[in-house]
Amino acid sequence: MPPKTKKPRKSKVEPPPTPEGFTQITGPRGSKYMVPNYLVPATHQALAGYSQCLDEEVFNLSPINQNMEKQVSIKMGETSIRLPCDPPPSLRECLQAHAEVIGVQQHLGLSYKDAAHRLYHAEYAKILAHDQSVKALSTLTALCLKSIEKVEAELNLALGDGSGGEKSNN
Repeated sequence: MPPKTKKPRKSKVEPPPTPEGFTQITGPRGSKYMVPNYLVPATHQALAGYSQCLDEEVFNLSPINQNMEKQVSIKMGETSIRLPCDPPPSLRECLQAHAEVIGVQQHLGLSYKDAAHRLYHAEYAKILAHDQSVKALSTLTALCLKSIEKVEAELNLALGDGSGGEKSNN
């Protein structure tokens, strides 16, 4: 049997053309992103913070807070409750936040205080949006369950069950 010959591979794959309404952005490690035009400023801001984290080698630090070993805990039965319940951030978390602030500061030309204030309000807006969506989903779930119960009661009446959708205790 003759040896199989390998087909030569293309050394470089050409990227597809950028679709209308999108922009191609190069990230900190040379990776390319297709971003909708309306998200370009936010993406530049996020990549600036990420590249600042890479420059300071924040990701090499331990994500565990070193002060957690000294944390007091109360044992109640099988569960253990740690005090305080909201521990202080680790050094890695602090440096990540600092790097994000520096990235925004350099990208937008703001003072450190204004950049930190801007990031704080962005995170607060995310929390409010999440809270609002959770409340809306719980309301929608309650309305759906109410509608299902109403349809079930009407079907039971139409089928001649006569129970009116109420479950008997027999």
